[in-house]
Amino acid sequence: MNKTIIIAVSFIAAITLVISLVLPRYESLKSKIYEREIKEINFKNSNDYYKKVAEISNELKKYPEELAKIDYALPQEISLPAMYGFFQKKASESGLVLKNEKFDSSSVLKENFTGKEHYFSLELLGSYPAFKNFLIILEKSAKIIEVENISFSSPSKGESAFSFDMSVKFYSY
Repeated sequence: MNKTIIIAVSFIAAITLVISLVLPRYESLKSKIYEREIKEINFKNSNDYYKKVAEISNELKKYPEELAKIDYALPQEISLPAMYGFFQKKASESGLVLKNEKFDSSSVLKENFTGKEHYFSLELLGSYPAFKNFLIILEKSAKIIEVENISFSSPSKGESAFSFDMSVKFYSY
């Protein structure tokens, strides 16, 4: 009976050692193998992604004129003198006089687009048909310009030109 107890105690001790020492190491090894497989999958996905980006980049290099148009419509940084010149030119093309223009502010957009909104206030003098032509020119412009607000006043006695005040918004990224 002594031998049976010793064998039983030895068997219980062996099972306890297996459960307490070997099983945690086995679980740890299994966890590390799983993490390694996940890292390999992530690495492969990253590799595939960067290969695809390189392919797209090479494909885009075939279209420099179209990319230049996009950069013109949606510049990285705005140049205030260039925007002043743009509005001055478009106003004179339509038959208006740009009396005053003012850069209001810019703010970072928070939606899907990671760019900036820029606001200009313009004060224009001229006829209604010339102002309508100015709006058409802005609409057809390659730049992305939105008219936010328009107000106008009729000419006073002795004057023939309407005064148009408007605020416009355009974008950069």
